[in-house]
Amino acid sequence: MVARGECGDKNVRVYAFYLPGKGIRAFFNGDFPDYILEHAASVGLIGKKERVELVKALEG
Repeated sequence: MVARGECGDKNVRVYAFYLPGKGIRAFFNGDFPDYILEHAASVGLIGKKERVELVKALEG
C-alpha cells in the first residue's frame, strides 16, 4: 500500500508491506531497509536493489 498524509507540517508517504511471519511493516518516505529491497529484487519487482527503482515500481 502507498499512502500520503501529513505529519505536523510535513507531507509524508507511507509504504506498507505485509511480510509473512512478521505482519505489516510501514516505512516512511521510501526509507526501506535492505531486506525489503532484496525481496523486491528476488520476486522480480525491481531489477536492481535501489530505493528509487522500488518507489517507481510501487507508484507506477
